[in-house]
Amino acid sequence: MYLSPNLDPAEVVCSVVPRRRYHCPDLPALDRHIAALRRQVAAESNCVPTWKQHMRHDIDRLLDRRLYLTQVAGALAA
Repeated sequence: MYLSPNLDPAEVVCSVVPRRRYHCPDLPALDRHIAALRRQVAAESNCVPTWKQHMRHDIDRLLDRRLYLTQVAGALAA
């Protein structure tokens, strides 16, 4: 989650949490990040409510990135 600053900005989704970023060059990597965050916001998780809210915002950002990658893949396939 905390990545080196030398990554391609086009492959990175920034978190609402400062200095936290998700490297998402493709759909499988993106889906792994979403799955990990979903576990953190689950009812049985011991994360504090504020942290869960941050993770929900990050999931929204990752879903936006997923939509973008899906559209790009569809355009390339056409």
